Order: sequence, then structure tokens, then C-alpha cells
Amino acid sequence: MGTHRVRRLEEEIRSEVSRLLLFEAGDPRIRDVTVTRVTLTRDLGLARIYYESSNPDRRTMLQEGLEAATPFIRRNIASRLKLRLAPQIEFYYDETSEEVRKVEKLFSKL
Repeated sequence: MGTHRVRRLEEEIRSEVSRLLLFEAGDPRIRDVTVTRVTLTRDLGLARIYYESSNPDRRTMLQEGLEAATPFIRRNIASRLKLRLAPQIEFYYDETSEEVRKVEKLFSKL
């Protein structure tokens, strides 16, 4: 599988999952989730979806809500992106923005 196709599919999945969470998922636990990036394995069998929230204190509740919505998301990704097999989905909290804030805070003290 070409790298370009994998990157394009990652972006399509990111966009579709964002749309599903924003407009179609009815679970109130996942209202303020932002999908930051998606990485696919080479065989397209696993999608790691990274997310963040404006309220990082609710990480456990967000993770539970996303895991409950996984079958819904997987089913919709397969049909909307016309994939023969939908990848397994794993959600991970993206701590990148928190790390950036910590580094910026350290720089501001200097």
C-alpha cells in the first residue's frame, strides 16, 4: 500500500470521525472531543485515533464514551468511505497540546 494512499485515508477517516462525533453521535460524554490525527497500520487493519478535549479532567469519561461509540463509528466509516473491511479502532488521548503548553510556560519563565 502506497504511503500517499495511507496518508489520504488517514485524513479521510479523521474528517469522517470528527463529523460523526459532532453531528451524529448522541452520547453526551463525547460532545467536546476534537479528533487531532489518525494513524493507520500498513495493512489498514488498525486505526489509532488521537483526540483531545477542552476539558482534560474528563479523560476517563471521554474514553468510555468513545469506546462505547466505536461500533457505530466503525460501521459508518466502512460504508461512507466504501471500504471492504473497516479497520479496528483504538482511541488515544493526544497529550501534544498539553506538552506544548508546559514547554511554553517554561520558556516564559526564562
